[in-house]
Amino acid sequence: MSHKTSLVRAGAFAAAAIFAGIGPATAHTVIGQRIFPATLTIDDPGVDDELSVPAFAYSYGPSNPYTFPPVGSSQSYEFNFFYGKRITADLEVSIDSTFLHQINPRANGWEGIETEVKNQIMVNNEHEFVVTLAVAEAWGGTGNPNAGAPQYTTITPKAFIGKGFGDMETEWLRPFAVTGEIDYDVPTVPSVYTNGILTQQNPTTVDYGFTVQYSLQYMNAYVQELNPEILRHLVFDIEAQMTTPVSNIGPSMINNVPGTHQTTGVVGPGLYYLAHDYELGIYGAFPINQASGKHPGVYAIVDFFLDDLFPNTLGKPIFGGLESSAFDPWHAFKQ
Repeated sequence: MSHKTSLVRAGAFAAAAIFAGIGPATAHTVIGQRIFPATLTIDDPGVDDELSVPAFAYSYGPSNPYTFPPVGSSQSYEFNFFYGKRITADLEVSIDSTFLHQINPRANGWEGIETEVKNQIMVNNEHEFVVTLAVAEAWGGTGNPNAGAPQYTTITPKAFIGKGFGDMETEWLRPFAVTGEIDYDVPTVPSVYTNGILTQQNPTTVDYGFTVQYSLQYMNAYVQELNPEILRHLVFDIEAQMTTPVSNIGPSMINNVPGTHQTTGVVGPGLYYLAHDYELGIYGAFPINQASGKHPGVYAIVDFFLDDLFPNTLGKPIFGGLESSAFDPWHAFKQ
């Protein structure tokens, strides 16, 4: 899943700029011996059976000095609820929605329903490698307009990649892993006219992000034993996510949110605790520029691994077995 506030609105929803990209994400992935945790800025690179209740995000958005009177910085609290289910070992469908509580100006409500179909197209367990494609739909008219929920649908093709370094000869490098995501958000209603006058443009955007992870859980299991015991469950990372408008941006004008023509995003450190059947995580989101936010924000997550909690019912694919049948590039090239 990849929650997003799908439109950076003028004035009232300036704070949404920090979440206009990939945003809080859930779902972990297991490829070979590697556990890719459910990171909070981008989605994990594979598929699984997951329940997140909820992922949390706090932001302190930019002020808008171009209104009269000037609009101060908004504070936003978002609670994302997500459920993902494997249809086969490589195919997952998911549904999620986010509740927004915003201060200055005050706004409360659901931001709409998003669904996604996600398919692993390349998997190699030995080299801890996975590539996945997905299509998400943020359905228009399913949320509260006062909370910034658009009345139009946005269609988003996505691509993910993950690679663990467990195949490296140098032991201290083996706990490293990297993941990446790129999305292309296409609103089905690019422009809104009122009485023949253009009143709103909904830009097409590219969202992209990455994580660099160092897993003490992996080190303890496959490199050397660690103490105290809590270290055996931790994954540290650096995460970044950005959003860049690429078309249908419209002219700059008075009363526009500062930065609607700019790349916005966050970067910062994350810490994840991996238990047998759940995950806890926290991330410090530092805005990359003034348009992305005034102060650092915080994301947090509680994620339940249904494949471990209910391995014979809710936690297994509906069709087929547990083994991936995706293309294995290492095996193909050896042939």
